[in-house]
Amino acid sequence: MTLARLPIGWLLLTAALALTACDRGAAPGATAGLADLARGRIAVFTGTAQDLYATRTFPGAQIHRLNSQADFVLALKIGKVDAAITDAPGIRAIARENPDLTVLADDLYDTPIAAAFRKGDDRVRPRFDRFLAAIEADGTLAAMRQRWFTGDPAAAVMPPIAVPPSGEPLRVGTSLLVGLPFVGMAADGQFTGYDMEIVRRFAAREGFRLEILPLEFDTLIAALAVGKIDMIVANLSITEERARKVDFSAPYDQEQTAVLVRKPNPAAPAAGGARHSLKDWAFGPIGALKASVYANFVFEQRWRLIADGLWATILISVASTLLGTVLGAVICYLRMSSQPVLRRFGAGYIFLIRGLPVLLLLMLIFYVVFATVNIDPVIVAIIAFGMNFAAYVSEMFRSGIEGVDRGQFEAGIAMGFTRLQGFIHIVMPQATRRILPVYRGEFISLIKMTSIVGYIGVQDLTKAGDLIRSRTFEAFFPLLMVAAIYFLIIWVLGLVLDHIDRRTDPKRRRHRRAGA
Repeated sequence: MTLARLPIGWLLLTAALALTACDRGAAPGATAGLADLARGRIAVFTGTAQDLYATRTFPGAQIHRLNSQADFVLALKIGKVDAAITDAPGIRAIARENPDLTVLADDLYDTPIAAAFRKGDDRVRPRFDRFLAAIEADGTLAAMRQRWFTGDPAAAVMPPIAVPPSGEPLRVGTSLLVGLPFVGMAADGQFTGYDMEIVRRFAAREGFRLEILPLEFDTLIAALAVGKIDMIVANLSITEERARKVDFSAPYDQEQTAVLVRKPNPAAPAAGGARHSLKDWAFGPIGALKASVYANFVFEQRWRLIADGLWATILISVASTLLGTVLGAVICYLRMSSQPVLRRFGAGYIFLIRGLPVLLLLMLIFYVVFATVNIDPVIVAIIAFGMNFAAYVSEMFRSGIEGVDRGQFEAGIAMGFTRLQGFIHIVMPQATRRILPVYRGEFISLIKMTSIVGYIGVQDLTKAGDLIRSRTFEAFFPLLMVAAIYFLIIWVLGLVLDHIDRRTDPKRRRHRRAGA
């Protein structure tokens, strides 16, 4: 019963943790050298230059494609991978916060990084190249490198840069899960990091009204190709394959690639990083828990990320349910129509939507149906989940209606009811009693399915947990915290729906009247 209340991603994570004890017996404590990666297990960002490098350089290795630095930390700590390959500044930041991890090599290879633009679209790219040349010449870019790449990037502060509130729009795609020092989110909800400072300075100098859309890294180029964004700034390396699909700006930096591994005999990790000022907290299990709560929830008011994500999850779930219920009623009417064309249309809709994975439906609506429309991703999520919900509840409605004895409906007509009155007063109450338990289960499934909306740039509860992990580099606590919130939401909704079920039960109503 409790497992049914959690998104499938959390269940898979739990299964992985449960198997960790078995894996650790065979897993090496740390990679002895780069040669050992040839047959090892390597973690990379999905769709990055490191992904291509690892695939080509270590054909005999097992490549694990993950989506954030925090995922690297988790996979390394529990022994699911032997090494992680990504940008050197990010790996150094991870190693500073995790005493049980170390940098194996921080100069694996270098690649130029640049902004990306649609092929043949010269509206923004020439202006960005001129801007880069100007800040390189006046020393601004050197000062930015000093700020973000020296010391702890989480301690760096974005200088105030006034961006015009109106004017020509500039939609910039990025990925928060790239992490600092390139892309991050400050306590006030504003984007921060080296790449984001470049973007803000460019918008301020050129008079653009800046719109930043955070997406999964592996969807950025697709979003650029269909016109959802005007440019990509996300620590993007220049590669031959990418250059065939997008136009790059002049390089504005070199990306160093590094390898992160576990130490052979790691010291016990500290309760928290020095920047969290946790040394005055109690030690021991309770102290470690308090330190995690402080670092993940209190410090920099990170609870706001959870609150915003929770609101997005609830909004999408409730709005999708309402839309799907109304649309499902319409589809049910078509499915039961006496007109063959309408009946086939209703059956075709159900067959098509139920045959598509909901993630694929979400991506198709965002990147294809609304490719040229500047629409809020939350609205797209509501439409996609509402359409998916409608396909299932329409069949619930149909089975519930057909389960009512038709003789009762005909008796009502004989007593003088119209067909509409007969349906409302005779069929619908009985059908509702049959539908409600299944409807409740589908509603709970919808809430859990919303955990994928991060693929189109919505900061829901799951994405909020990922953002916190990308700042704290804690492997477990943010996951458990978000899982507990999901469980709490579904538990409360279950109580509400149980109450509605009891209130609508005719047997209970008769007992209450008899007792009165």
